[in-house]
Amino acid sequence: SQRRVHGVRANRAAAPSVKRMDYLTSSELEALVKYTVGRLTLERCNAAIDEIHDFLCTKYKLMALPYARVGSRNMRRWKSLRDEETLETKGTHFFTTADLNGLKHCRNDTTGRSLLLVLRQAGRIKEIRGADFSRYVVL
Repeated sequence: SQRRVHGVRANRAAAPSVKRMDYLTSSELEALVKYTVGRLTLERCNAAIDEIHDFLCTKYKLMALPYARVGSRNMRRWKSLRDEETLETKGTHFFTTADLNGLKHCRNDTTGRSLLLVLRQAGRIKEIRGADFSRYVVL
């Protein structure tokens, strides 16, 4: 259902705004331990930050929908996203390592894991380990 706000139609179930991670600077990347950075470049790190932000926007737009509006096509995904949330992640924006499989710059491989390590050391994300998988919270 839609309503009018200042003469313009607006969705009632608007997606919550997802906090954008700050880009890494060259001085921050150089300050990190060299063996964790490896072959990662500043451009690749910042492209991954953009990609993670786009993924989180899509994820939380879907999660913001009420049960009745999800539809049969997205219902399985909606339920799995709801099940991933715990008391520790309630009210935060997070992603899991399984979520990274569809991304281009930040996959769940050796380079992707080192990228997550760099983002964690730079203070952009925080890792919360669970019984079944790790969740990465955007700081």
